Amino acid sequence: MQIDAIAGTPITKSKIKTFFFNGALMTACSIILRTISVSFNVYIANTAGAEAVGLYTLLGGVFGFAITLALSGIHLALTRLVSESMATGDRAQAIKIIKTAAALAIFFGLLSSVLLFFLSDPLSKHWLLDTRAELPLKILAISLPFAALSSVFNGYFTAMRRAYKNAISQLTEMTVKILFTVFLFSEILKRDAETACIILVLGSTFAELCVFFVNLIIYIFDRLRHLRGDSKKERGVVKKILSISLPVALTAYIRSALLSVEHSLIPKGLYKFGGDKSIALSEYGVLSGMALPVINFPYALIGSFTSLLIPEVAESNAKGCKRHLRYITSRTFQFCLIFAFCVCGIFFVFSSNLGKLLYNSNDAGNYIRFLSLLVPIMYIDTSTDSILKGMGEQLYCMKVNIADALLSVIFVSFLVPRYGIIGYIATIYMAEIINTAFSITRLLSITDFKFDIKKLIFAPAFCVIGAGALYYLISHFIFSSNGLLATIIGIAIFVSLYIFLLRLTYTFSSDDVLWLKSVFKK
Repeated sequence: MQIDAIAGTPITKSKIKTFFFNGALMTACSIILRTISVSFNVYIANTAGAEAVGLYTLLGGVFGFAITLALSGIHLALTRLVSESMATGDRAQAIKIIKTAAALAIFFGLLSSVLLFFLSDPLSKHWLLDTRAELPLKILAISLPFAALSSVFNGYFTAMRRAYKNAISQLTEMTVKILFTVFLFSEILKRDAETACIILVLGSTFAELCVFFVNLIIYIFDRLRHLRGDSKKERGVVKKILSISLPVALTAYIRSALLSVEHSLIPKGLYKFGGDKSIALSEYGVLSGMALPVINFPYALIGSFTSLLIPEVAESNAKGCKRHLRYITSRTFQFCLIFAFCVCGIFFVFSSNLGKLLYNSNDAGNYIRFLSLLVPIMYIDTSTDSILKGMGEQLYCMKVNIADALLSVIFVSFLVPRYGIIGYIATIYMAEIINTAFSITRLLSITDFKFDIKKLIFAPAFCVIGAGALYYLISHFIFSSNGLLATIIGIAIFVSLYIFLLRLTYTFSSDDVLWLKSVFKK
């Protein structure tokens, strides 16, 4: 057993290594998935066209609400309650929670599916103002019950610290989706934007069905091996699950509805600004379907660790380990922001290269640069939310998200018709900054963690600016090519300079290096 100097509370090395092993495994899987996903997006953009990508993205507002209703926070409640039950050794209670959560998932999944299927016609005509959306929405409705049950299985795997089983299901889903979609594109040669959009939703739906059966098989074998026994005959389990999930679900419904309004207002605002529906959808597709996936791609390196924070924080909170919570928060903020500022610098410096290499699009490169400065805010907001949810603050998180969505609707309705796509980018910035500020303020108020702005913000920001300046000087004398090899070498030089400045300024100290070595040491 070791006593961590920061945490001040006993933490076994095996526990830390288990956390990092699961995180590393999920990260590796996530990197593979996102690499494939971005490559797939490039294929889709070149095969289907920007308008089809815009139409497919437009569906996200309506389908987002449907999937929110299907999930209804059940997976989050299951993850937290099963983690707490296993921490106290109550296996029978854990089994009861899983069975009850599955039953609730079936109910909400079927309800969401039926509503979306029968409302697809009026939604496409009067909400999205594009009748081409009707059939894709009906196809997507089929996947909702299966997605709800898959989320229960994934919540169980997360709670039991068996991340590789989530990784298997994710890899299966991505593989099936890509193979089936590429097959359809190869078979259907004559296609417009609507046909291309239908092909995309068919690929997503078929993949969701396949991954459900994979998750079901993995879950059955896992239960037989690790969680045998009968469920506990205890009343109140439904109430216990719903007491966590319903507040989350109700606020999620509101937020998702607001997001749906926002997604419908964006193309409408772009129509008013530009006047041409095809151009407006293309702009929307380039920003949301091309630039944003690139911006979100590097989060795969830390996103898996932040998702694993929920059961870790829930267990520590249940045991009253306040110093351990402070330790988790400190490490999370430190590594997340160091990484986020590096990503921010890469996107800002190499945005033009990335836009050309990935999509052969100057617009995509410009949008990547515009959004690059948002990366540290986006990444730390997600990490903060994970910690808060683990501490039972999911209701507060959802309230903040509702306020975020409401402000986004207001900003979009005023800014996009006047300033076009730039107005939408400004909306993303303002909403994300407000959301993050409220989340961090809440975290500081319920923990004794002290946010050191000099160490966490100013130091890595100084290092990334310095790395960018040094890189521009070096690249001016060495090479100026925008090709693939030059870009890879350039990013490697930039990252090396950033790491050098981190070490030089003690932003990443020798103690941090030793701590990492101790974690991964056999």
